[in-house]
Amino acid sequence: MRRNGSNSNATAFKVSPHTANRVFVGGSTGRLLRWDNANVGDSTVVSSNITDIGSTSFPNGFLNCINVGSSDQYLVAVFTNYGVNNVWYSSNGGESWSAIDGNLPDMPVRWAMFHPQYNNRLFIATEAGVFSTDAADGANTNWKVDPKFPVVKTNMLKMRKSDNTIVAATHGRGLWTAQLKLANGPEVNFVKESTPVTEQSAVVDGCRGYKDYTVDLDILTAPDANTLVTLNVQGGATARRGVDYEFTTNGNFANPSDVVVFTKGEKETKSVTLRIYDDAEVESAESFVFGFTVAGSNALVGDVDTHTINIGDNDYAPVATPTVQQYKVGDYNSTIITTSPFAGQRIKQRVQNLYTAAELRAAGITRAGAIKSLTLRVTEKNSTRPFTGFTISMANVPNLSVGNFVAGTYTTVYSNNYSTVVGDNVFNFSTPFMWDGTSSVVINYCFDNGSGPVDRAADYLEGNSYPLGNGLNATTYANFTTGTTSGCALPGAFISTFRLNAQFGLDFGINTIATALNTSSTQYLNSQNDIYYYSSTGQIIARVRNLTQNNYACTEVKIDRAGTSAAKFWNSNKKNFLMDKTYQITPATKHSSGKYEVTLYFTKQEKEGYEKTTGNPWNEILMVKVAGRISEVTASNAQVNNNGTVQAAVVPVRGTFGDGYTLTAVFEGSFGGFGAGDPGKQFNNITVKGNSNNNQRAASVAENTINWTTSSETNTSHFEVEHSYDGITFQKIATVKAAGNAQAATTYSLERKERSEVNYYQVVMVYENNQRVVSNVVLLKQELTGKQEMFVLNNPFNDNIRVRFAKVPQSTMEMRLFDMQGRMVYSNRVNPSETAVFKVGNSGALFAGTYLLDVQIDGQRFQAKVLKQ
Repeated sequence: MRRNGSNSNATAFKVSPHTANRVFVGGSTGRLLRWDNANVGDSTVVSSNITDIGSTSFPNGFLNCINVGSSDQYLVAVFTNYGVNNVWYSSNGGESWSAIDGNLPDMPVRWAMFHPQYNNRLFIATEAGVFSTDAADGANTNWKVDPKFPVVKTNMLKMRKSDNTIVAATHGRGLWTAQLKLANGPEVNFVKESTPVTEQSAVVDGCRGYKDYTVDLDILTAPDANTLVTLNVQGGATARRGVDYEFTTNGNFANPSDVVVFTKGEKETKSVTLRIYDDAEVESAESFVFGFTVAGSNALVGDVDTHTINIGDNDYAPVATPTVQQYKVGDYNSTIITTSPFAGQRIKQRVQNLYTAAELRAAGITRAGAIKSLTLRVTEKNSTRPFTGFTISMANVPNLSVGNFVAGTYTTVYSNNYSTVVGDNVFNFSTPFMWDGTSSVVINYCFDNGSGPVDRAADYLEGNSYPLGNGLNATTYANFTTGTTSGCALPGAFISTFRLNAQFGLDFGINTIATALNTSSTQYLNSQNDIYYYSSTGQIIARVRNLTQNNYACTEVKIDRAGTSAAKFWNSNKKNFLMDKTYQITPATKHSSGKYEVTLYFTKQEKEGYEKTTGNPWNEILMVKVAGRISEVTASNAQVNNNGTVQAAVVPVRGTFGDGYTLTAVFEGSFGGFGAGDPGKQFNNITVKGNSNNNQRAASVAENTINWTTSSETNTSHFEVEHSYDGITFQKIATVKAAGNAQAATTYSLERKERSEVNYYQVVMVYENNQRVVSNVVLLKQELTGKQEMFVLNNPFNDNIRVRFAKVPQSTMEMRLFDMQGRMVYSNRVNPSETAVFKVGNSGALFAGTYLLDVQIDGQRFQAKVLKQ
C-alpha cells in the first residue's frame, strides 16, 4: 500500500457484515482499500479485486479503524494523529467523504462505531474518552461527551447485540459499559440538528429576495398507519415567521402546510422547504428552532426532535467617515505547521490560502470593500532571521476549493523583509486589495532567503483544520527546493484542508448622501422593519423604521425634487419656503393606521442653501408631511387634490452624518410626501381656538368665542363657521369674509350664544376657485342654569334616533317609542351624555310613519313626535 510516494502498512481491517468475502483495509499513510473476493488468494486476480475508496483529502496519517453502518454504503474511518481531521464519513460507499470532526478537540481518534439503528449517529473512542453524535453533518457535527465517563485514552468500542451493551476499553481505567435504549418501533427524527444560513437573494420576487433550503426528517422503520408530523417553532425565537423566514411542507408558499405524512408501510425521508428572506434590515444574527409532534400511528418522537436555524445578516448601516473595520475568518482549532508561510526550516517557500465568499459574509463582510490589512497570529516562533522578500498578493477567484496554485489576476499588497513576532503579526498593505463582494479570495505568500543556514522548524500559527467543509482543500503549498526557481515562482506540490486563520481590515469607503432628482430605492418594508435605503451606487437616501405590525410590502423612497436652495411651498413668504430636496414614500400596500419613523439626509450645501434663502436657522427647521407630493404644492395651487396640504409639521431630532445632516421624526397615518422647512401656520394645520365668555358664572346661555389664525393667504374667498352638538354632524352657522391675499398673519373671530352646554365648532376655508379645506374641531363646554330641554337632531329618522339635551343628564336615560295606537314598539336604556343615540334597529324593523318618542332623565319626562322614513 503506497500513498504520496510512501509505503503504507496495513493498520485497520473490517470484514463486511453485509457483503460476502469483502474486507476493508486501512493503512499507516491514510490509504483505504476495499478488497472484494478476499477469499481468493491467487495473486493474479487480487489486484483486480481491490478498489481504492479513500479520499485525496485524507491526512497522511495513521488510519486506525474502519467501520460500516446498516450497509456498505455507510462508512466511517478514523485517524490517530494531531493537527489533522481525524473522523471521516461516507454515505455512498466511499465515492465521497466528509470530515465530521465538528467541535471535537484536536486529538487522536482510535475507534468508531455506528448506532445500530441510525446511519448518521456514531460513537467514537478518543484520546479523551468516548464521544457521540446524533447527526453526522460535516464541519457542523456536534459531538457530545458523557460526563460520567472518565477523561482517559480509550482504544476500542464493541457492542453486544443480545442486550445492546457497549463496552469501552480504556488505557489504565479498565472496561466501561453502557446499555443503549433502542427504539421499539417507528421513530421520527430530524436528519440534522442545525442549519446555518445567511441572507441572500438567490431569487427575487418583485423587490423581495430569498433563498430556499431543505430540512429533512426521516422515520426509523415503516409505520403501521399514515403518520402525521406537525412542524412547530419553539419559543424564544429571535427570527420572525413571515418576516425573516417562511416554511412549507407542500412546496406551496401561497398556501403553506406545516404537516408531513409518512405513508403507512414505507420507510422514507420527508423534506420541509425553508425560505430565508433577504431583507434590508441591519440586524444581529437571528435564530429559531423547529420542533414537531407525531400522531396517527405507532410512531414516536425520536431523540433528534429539534432543528436549529441560525440566520446571518448581510446588511450594513451607512458609513459617514472612512474607517477600517476588522473581521476574523476561521475558528482556532488547529496549529498550522506544515503549511506555515513562515517556514524558517526552508530556504524558500510559497503557500496559497483560499477564503470563500460565504466565509467572508459569515464573518460580517457583507459587501465589497478595500482590504487594507491582514493579521496572522503566531503561537510559537522558531525563526531566527527575517524572511527575505516576504510577499503577499491577493486575487478574486471563482474557486470554492483548491487543487493546485490558483491562477488569477493578483495584486501585490505587501513586499518587504519581515521578522515574525509571537502574537499578532499585522501587515498594513501598501496597495489595498479590492474584494468584489462575490468571489472567493486567494492569498499568496512567498519568500526566498537565497542561501545560508535554515532554522530548526517553521513558526507555528493559529489555523483551522477543516474550514471549507466536506473535505475540501483550502491550501496549496510548494515542495522544499534549493533550485534556482525563486520562492514566489515555485510550483504547487501539495494540498491540504488546513488553513491559516486570518483577520482582514476592510475599508468600505463612505456612503455619500444622495442628491440627484429621481434617485430611488425600493425595499420590502415588513412588520417592525428598520431599513436604510441606498441608491444603486451606494448613496444613502433615507431610513424608514416601521413602528407597527403593518406589512407595507415593496416600498419606494424617491427624491422627487432636488436642489441646494429653498422653494415656494403654499405661499410666497420666504420664511415658509421648504428645502429644494423633497422625498416621496410610496408603499405597495397602504395602511391608514400606520406609525413610522423617517430619517432624511441632507448635504452641507443643501442645508446652507436653505438657511441662506429663507433666513431661518437650522435648529428651528421642521419636518413636513403632506398627503401627496410636496413638489406639487405651489402658492397658486396650495391645496392639491383638496388634501389639506400639511398633514404634520414636526420638530425633528437633528443629527449629523459626516459633514452632512439628518432629520428624524415619527409620523402617523399613511405615507406621503416629506420635506423640511418652516411652512408657517397654514390654515388647515393650526388649531382653531375658542372660549366661553361666561367664565364659569351661572348663565342660561353659553357665550362662546371662536378664533382662528392664518399666517398668510393666497386667493382665499371666505370662511364658513360650522356648529355641531355631537362633533359628528355639522351645520353652517356663519360666513366670514377672508383677506384674499396676505403675507402677514391674519386673525378672525366670531361670537355665538348657544342654549346647549356642549358645543363643537370647525371652520372651512373656501378659496376663490371653490376649493374647500376643513380645520380641526374645537369643543367648548359650559354649565348652564335654566330648565332642561331635549332636541331631536335627525327628524325624520331611519335606523337611529339622535337627541341632544341642553344640559348634560346626570342619570341613566330611559327611552321608549310608541306607535300612534299607543303600543310600545321599542325601549332602551342609555348612559348619561349630552348627545344620545337610540338604535331602533334596521330600516325594516319599523314601518314608515309617525311615532311618539318618550325619554325620562333626572326625574323629568320629555316627548317628541318623530317620523320614520
